[in-house]
Amino acid sequence: AGADRAIRVWKAETGELVLTIEDHADWIFDLAFSPDGKRLASASRDKTSKVFDVEKKESLVTFPGHANTVYCVSFSPDGKLIAT
Repeated sequence: AGADRAIRVWKAETGELVLTIEDHADWIFDLAFSPDGKRLASASRDKTSKVFDVEKKESLVTFPGHANTVYCVSFSPDGKLIAT
């Protein structure tokens, strides 16, 4: 029971699960790949947004300070900024 706090990424062609990350304390509402596909940003009910290295399967940075649930996340076209 409880919220599923895992991020899962599958290969579109084969259905193979290639990445599972469990690093949020509550539900995840949105995900966005960086333009180069190397990073994955998340938005969560735990009032944080995070960025993960897809290849290394690890968290790079956590953006705290939101007053409430973070519902959406997006990279800028050049991948240098994140909006939540």
